[in-house]
Amino acid sequence: MAGNIIVRQRGTTWHAGQHVAKGKDHTLFALVPGYVNFYTDKVNGKDKKLVGIVPDSREERLPRNEKVLGRSRYFGGVDLTREFLGGGGAQGREDMMSEEEINQLIAEAQAAAEPTPQVNV
Repeated sequence: MAGNIIVRQRGTTWHAGQHVAKGKDHTLFALVPGYVNFYTDKVNGKDKKLVGIVPDSREERLPRNEKVLGRSRYFGGVDLTREFLGGGGAQGREDMMSEEEINQLIAEAQAAAEPTPQVNV
């Protein structure tokens, strides 16, 4: 679960990996729900012990091969394949305004925003 403590430590024995953050007292905590994975990897030319979270499947291992699998992105359960229409996706296309109507509304708003010329008497 996001926010759960993974490792409490004095000093930095374990370092924050994918989807993990480090608190000011070196505590490592999860940023996303998923499976904890302990691994080693080179960071700045040195082998480091890292702790990461795999949000998708228990079988995936870290470090993630980004060339093959791509970057891991977490969107909090939002369905990215759903097409959003209008004001939130609930309306159908018939409820949407046409491009002509939108341009007409923009022209009316611009005309109303223009200052009226003042005549000095």
